[in-house]
Amino acid sequence: MHDISTDHGSVLPPDASALVVSGAGEFSFFIADYSEDQDLPRMVQLLAAVLLRSTDDEWVEDMLATFDKAPRS
Repeated sequence: MHDISTDHGSVLPPDASALVVSGAGEFSFFIADYSEDQDLPRMVQLLAAVLLRSTDDEWVEDMLATFDKAPRS
């Protein structure tokens, strides 16, 4: 994983968070600056959960299998 304190030239708005995948398949998690007494927004928590679960190969395969089951139109 990359050092999240390094500025890679992102164009995210100051209040945005993002989970980014590099060309090499490595994750970077960019998180907005929240105060210590502020709860993380639900969708930011979801991004963090995906990052944490991304090391579980079985979970990743289950998630990717969703695309195999989806009808293509």
